[in-house]
Amino acid sequence: MKMAEAVLAGEKIRWIIGKRTPFLESGNIYGEIFTKHEFNRAMDMVIVEETEVQEILGKLQEGARSVKDLAKDLAIPPERVFRYVTALVRKEMIRLDRVEERTPLYRMA
Repeated sequence: MKMAEAVLAGEKIRWIIGKRTPFLESGNIYGEIFTKHEFNRAMDMVIVEETEVQEILGKLQEGARSVKDLAKDLAIPPERVFRYVTALVRKEMIRLDRVEERTPLYRMA
């Protein structure tokens, strides 16, 4: 339940929900008008991404982990976990904890 609340409170979700009417009626900045199906697909992608980010944050609250361990534990491709981790580091939500045998371990900031 907490994860669902965190996902729905996320900036991306709020942004895309706020853009629903403009995207469906007048289009984006390029004048491209979205169909309801296209908008819903974009919304689904954002929900999946935000859910995966919240899962990563949940695991890191338990302790420091590597990208490889997070990917294995959460069944998310390592490349995607790495992309999320780098974004979370950039946002200063997580940070490098230590390096063990050339493997970076990340933890909550």
